[in-house]
Amino acid sequence: MSSNTPSSSLSARQTAVSIICSVHQHGKSLTEALKLGENLDPRDRAFCSELCYGTIRWFDRLEAILNFLLKKPFKPKDIDITVLALVGLYQIIYLNTPDHAAVSETINASKKGKKSWAKGVLNGVLRRFLREREHIEHVVDEELNQKFSHPQWLINSIEKDWGDELCNILEANNQRPPMSIRVNQDKITREDYLHQLQESQIETTNHPFNKVGLTLKQ
Repeated sequence: MSSNTPSSSLSARQTAVSIICSVHQHGKSLTEALKLGENLDPRDRAFCSELCYGTIRWFDRLEAILNFLLKKPFKPKDIDITVLALVGLYQIIYLNTPDHAAVSETINASKKGKKSWAKGVLNGVLRRFLREREHIEHVVDEELNQKFSHPQWLINSIEKDWGDELCNILEANNQRPPMSIRVNQDKITREDYLHQLQESQIETTNHPFNKVGLTLKQ
């Protein structure tokens, strides 16, 4: 089933929520928890991984935004609803998912559980964020640990050692690492494979430190 279908993307979102809960609530490593998505088809598995890595990377900032939107935080037993809201916010802020799609898919995912009350709350939370996004992000980002989603102890340590470079370092820490691949020289040369990728409009450059490596722009 293609990940473009509603039921497929819904399955990926639900799996992502289960994986993130395993990490946040039960202390599993993300590598171990991602095994919960092994039965998804390749495209859905990739989408699920993106939701997991991204939501966890920006967890502190997303949680601060969610807490701003809620009159009171969800109860600990509703961690799945908390995470579902964070996944919805991650899609809106960092994946540029169309607003209506992010809201509707988040609500649809909540319908699959036994917490029917969550539908209205999630709808209200996400729609309020869309209406007041600029103001909410401005308020949340006044605190560096929330803006850059770093623990305060780490911010204090970096500031002590690097002073004025603090924000540059925090920003660099949140950049996506480049995707690098190793070309199997027994099958094709690096130059020929680079040419094939470029013909497929995949922007690629030779790896600066590895004679058989390539770095993908995306």
